[in-house]
Amino acid sequence: MKLSFSKKTLAVAIVGAVITLGTAIPTLVQAADNSNDRPGFHQRQKMSPEQMTAKMSARLGISQEDFAKYQANGLNPRDIGHAAFLAKVSGKTIDEVISLKTTDNTWKDVMSTLGITKEQIKSARQNMTADRITAKTGADKAVVLDLLSQGYHGKDIMMASQLAKNTDKPINEILAMKKINNSWREVASDLGVSPESMKDFKGMHHRHME
Repeated sequence: MKLSFSKKTLAVAIVGAVITLGTAIPTLVQAADNSNDRPGFHQRQKMSPEQMTAKMSARLGISQEDFAKYQANGLNPRDIGHAAFLAKVSGKTIDEVISLKTTDNTWKDVMSTLGITKEQIKSARQNMTADRITAKTGADKAVVLDLLSQGYHGKDIMMASQLAKNTDKPINEILAMKKINNSWREVASDLGVSPESMKDFKGMHHRHME
């Protein structure tokens, strides 16, 4: 049975596209949040449901055509996201993963059936985050993965990577400048990066500067 999605319903569904064990596809929830008229955000950051779907498709390695096909077959974006993510982690096809999901089990059950561990989930999330950071900043993926494994937050690595590109300083050195009592704007100022340059940090959220 086909399910129809209004733009509002689709946006809500994508906001809820949360990966197994409560981990979200990196930046998608943030992007969906930006579709609301909340103060303090760049208007250019707003995304339509179609743009958010495109982002999800790209992050999970599923074509927009296949995404649309699964929706036409009755799957909502949340379930497509779960299936694509677990397929990515397990090496199975999305169809194989979807076939394991029934009305009587959960995506956590599917994860167990596939033999996927929490460590694999964590590794996959870090890889996705590293891919996003390297795509935006050109940072070395091995360096980013190492920093993620050390416990650094993705948004801090993103900011440090961008500032490293603007200053030719090592990412580690810039991360060490960020303390609990200062902001990324202050770090940028200490590095001699102008406010105008900060505005050009594509994809950077206002709160990432804090």
